[in-house]
Amino acid sequence: MPETIDVRLDFDFQGKQHALRSRIDLEPFLRNGLLADEALPDLYPMLAKDNGIDPYSYEYEVMQMEQPRIVGAEGWLSEFLRDAQLDWQGLLAAYRRRQAVAAIRPIARDRLGIDDLDQHPSLRDALIAAYRLGLESAPG
Repeated sequence: MPETIDVRLDFDFQGKQHALRSRIDLEPFLRNGLLADEALPDLYPMLAKDNGIDPYSYEYEVMQMEQPRIVGAEGWLSEFLRDAQLDWQGLLAAYRRRQAVAAIRPIARDRLGIDDLDQHPSLRDALIAAYRLGLESAPG
């Protein structure tokens, strides 16, 4: 299932109302560490592109005077959407945990014969802590 958000931005330009909408896949941003600073990616260029607005136009400048709203989310991201706001800190923490579990799962299966780490929460948490320690102490 895609990890997407639905974004909406309404504004008036030259006497005409615009209701821009975009569906944005956040997985590439998460996977590539582009949300590491716990900030939403810049939605304006994506909204403009998806809705045929030239980023070098006055219309684009007017569009930027309004705040985009997140009106929906799919996948596990939906757990972090409340009142048109995404809980970014919670989302990033959950994403990092998902990455850690994905990394340690094969180790637990191959070395310890454990297929379901959720049945061993203490061991899972210890392996996640070791994984994170390894990431923190890695050079570079």
